[in-house]
Amino acid sequence: MDGPAEILDGMGLEYRLHCSDGSGAVSGREVAEAMGADPGSVIKTLVARGGSGRHYAFLVPSSGRLDLRKAACSVGEDSVDLVPSEDLLRITGYVHGGCSPVGSRTPLTTVMDSSAAGRGTLIIGGGRVGLQIEIRADVLEKAVGMTVADLLL
Repeated sequence: MDGPAEILDGMGLEYRLHCSDGSGAVSGREVAEAMGADPGSVIKTLVARGGSGRHYAFLVPSSGRLDLRKAACSVGEDSVDLVPSEDLLRITGYVHGGCSPVGSRTPLTTVMDSSAAGRGTLIIGGGRVGLQIEIRADVLEKAVGMTVADLLL
């Protein structure tokens, strides 16, 4: 399986890679702190399963909390529940703290929170802990074909 950077390269899309210094930052807030970045621009990829059994990726700022009811509505489900961390590798090919909206093992319908979509540059997971991708929101949209909705509590 190609990683997110290889997929973006193959699509000819612009991005910048950032490797951590080994600080062990896993959560979006920890990544923002380690990078000296605005927590609103560091995007966490939350994987959920709907009542239909389909899987989804919800992209929200690390400073925000996903509203599961809004998330479900955004994808036409009655309900969604976050996938347990131990199931992420099987579903996405990524571990907790390294999950990326680009290149998931299972194709995921992807929805980004409207507050994140309004930012110019985002920082997303790069496919493993300690690797982040800095990418413009419009470029990420080209890469994953996401929609935008209000997803936060």
